[in-house]
Amino acid sequence: MVDGRVSGATVFRDTDGDGVLDDVEFSTTTDAAGNFDPDNLPGSGALVSFGGIDVSTGLPFIGMLIFTQN
Repeated sequence: MVDGRVSGATVFRDTDGDGVLDDVEFSTTTDAAGNFDPDNLPGSGALVSFGGIDVSTGLPFIGMLIFTQN
């Protein structure tokens, strides 16, 4: 499943793999076009995104996106 771009979403590096943004994990917010710089999220682990507004519909994004690298 693929979703469109999401502006204002919180994206974080889930270094402990629990799917929850912890105080010690780095996070950022996507810009108006849904972009962010993954280089600003050091460490290892999945990138997790939640919240924000779907750019194509203008509706709130409900859910969580998780990107893992193998």
